[in-house]
Amino acid sequence: MSTKILLVEDNDYKRGRILDYISSEYPSVVVVEARSYTSGKEAIELQKFDLLLLDVSLPTYDKTPSEGGGRFRTFGGRELARKAIKAIDQVPILFITQYKSFSDKGSSYTFEELVSVLAKDCGASFKGAVFFDTSVSTWKESLSSVLDTSNNQ
Repeated sequence: MSTKILLVEDNDYKRGRILDYISSEYPSVVVVEARSYTSGKEAIELQKFDLLLLDVSLPTYDKTPSEGGGRFRTFGGRELARKAIKAIDQVPILFITQYKSFSDKGSSYTFEELVSVLAKDCGASFKGAVFFDTSVSTWKESLSSVLDTSNNQ
């Protein structure tokens, strides 16, 4: 049976790079795409996934040529993870972001601080956080370590 991943990512370039990498290295993995908090939430409600790959910051709705995506949620992926954990028992969650720092409602976090918060929020579902940087391949190695574990279960 193949692994089924939900990738929730609003940045077209980043999503494309992630999809290209997964399809080249893990051809049996099925990836379902969502581009916002809302479409990610709907996918989680309708389908079963072996792994959630969530961007940390997401728009509320999918962006279109005529719509901006609604309110930008600095911690949209974190919010989505909380919903998923309540709905699905022990769903593995991996976060991926290209930001080194985050600020929202007077709270600021470095990437490392956010990783600690996400680990606490997600408990056993937390499989890590990946810093996406196209100039280095470490994001691929981090993603592979989680995918290798998922594929062997």
